[in-house]
Parts: sequence; C-alpha cells; structure tokens
Amino acid sequence: MAVAPDPEQIYGRAEEEGRRRLSMSLLGKVATGFIAGVTIVLGIVALGVTAALVEPTFGRELATLAGALAFGIGLVLVVVGRTELFSENLFDPVAAAVAAGGKAVWGKLLWLWISILALNMIGGAVLLSVLLVEGALPHGSADVLVRVAEEITAKPAAATLARAVLAGAL
Repeated sequence: MAVAPDPEQIYGRAEEEGRRRLSMSLLGKVATGFIAGVTIVLGIVALGVTAALVEPTFGRELATLAGALAFGIGLVLVVVGRTELFSENLFDPVAAAVAAGGKAVWGKLLWLWISILALNMIGGAVLLSVLLVEGALPHGSADVLVRVAEEITAKPAAATLARAVLAGAL
C-alpha cells in the first residue's frame, strides 16, 4: 500500500517542477504555451458543441452542466500533455523562485508568465481562426459560445482574473 507523501515531500516536488518550468528553453515555452492555448480553446469548443446538442432535448440548465463537464477535456489535455497554461499551477515556479532567491529568478518567473500568456493567446487565436470558418461548428454551437462569452465579459475583469487564478490553483 502506497503511503501519502508528507508536506515537505509535496513542496519539494513542486519546487523541482518549478525549477524545470523556469529553466525551459524558448522552444519548450513556445511548444507548451502554444499547445495549451489550443487545448483550452478545444475545451471551450467542446463546451459549446455539447451544450448545443443537449439543450434542445434536455433544456438549458442540463446543457450548461453538460457543457461545463465537456470543457474539462481541455483541462485534462493541458495536465496530461504537461503543457504550460498561464493560469495553471502557479505555485510550482513560485516555490522554485522563493527557494532560489535573488532578482534574476524573479525576472525568469515574470518572463515565464508573460511569454506563456502571450503564447496561450496565440495558440487559441490560431484554432479560433479555423473554427470561425462558416460551418466548422455544428448548428447552435456558436450561439452557445456567444452566450457564454457574454456572461463572462459581463463580470468585472478582476473577478475573471481571480476565477482564473483560483481555477489554476485548484
């Protein structure tokens, strides 16, 4: 029977993973950041397609739940693929930065966050440009995605950022 790691072991693993992420090559950042953006948009598309297919038969409430569950596909792909999502698992590189100390490592942390955010957006934009082709999405999917986008943008920016950080921490 496996024994659960103690808090020091968990922190040590997080610090080690954080060092790996802080020392990634530019190519590694480009590949993992770009693909994370693609996979999250894939999750959003799964949300829209699923909700659009479920809503006519089961109503909006169940469609919303089914879409939210389908969105998890993108998150699973991010974790399993070890891609780099801006709001995901922020603790690890911070733990490495705290352990290393010095201004240089904090600069690497800031560069990691900025570059990954930009690459996530580029990867997502590339997939979106393909999906914006008329007929690329099943009927009704675009309407669901517009509704979700309107609900998200109606929230204050600080609330959206807080939710992204909380989701990443989870």
